[in-house]
Amino acid sequence: QHVNEHHHVAAAFRELTRSENNFLAGLPRSSFGRLRSLAIDLVLSTDMADHKALLTSFTNCLDEMNVDILAPSGSVSMGTGTTSMISPAGEGDSRLLLKMAMKCADLGHVAAEWDSHLLWVDRLEAEFFAQGDQEQALGMPISFLMDRSKPGPSSDQVGFFDFCALPLIGSLAQAVPGTKPMLEAASANRERWKALEESANTGVTGDQDEKDIEKHEN
Repeated sequence: QHVNEHHHVAAAFRELTRSENNFLAGLPRSSFGRLRSLAIDLVLSTDMADHKALLTSFTNCLDEMNVDILAPSGSVSMGTGTTSMISPAGEGDSRLLLKMAMKCADLGHVAAEWDSHLLWVDRLEAEFFAQGDQEQALGMPISFLMDRSKPGPSSDQVGFFDFCALPLIGSLAQAVPGTKPMLEAASANRERWKALEESANTGVTGDQDEKDIEKHEN
């Protein structure tokens, strides 16, 4: 469970504890242990397998505070919402808020400028297909979206934005209004994917976004 995330955080602390890198060497042992525990918790929370559970926990927390949640299907309507950042009730709520921030940062490319966003989608798809190739070579079942003979992550970006990225970022924006520009930028990229999807369905070509995608594919 959390294989990639465990590796990432273990490698990070291995590098951190090198004498030339350890800027935390002066921390008391108890404080370092608490920081390490928090870092591990935050990194593990980025596993997509736990996405639904994390978002549900956070939205339930906002419901208890009577904070409006982002409307579904990519809407940027913020309702009445809050005008200032929420105040976590305790350490558990604080960790939950930090997990949401880390999770949104992990998906940060969805709010990047269009050209940079396309570059990261292309890199993600290449990584997925490379893993699928290795799984196939080992006689293992090929994981979802990792079979290069089938459509990959770039084939359903609208669905990813609608059911994963925007609800996540929208919930954080409700709790931390200062993150609303991230939501607006992600929503704009979602609309560009939607336009591409519609142009593909109607056979209309020549749009600049399609040229951008072809450039990255080549």
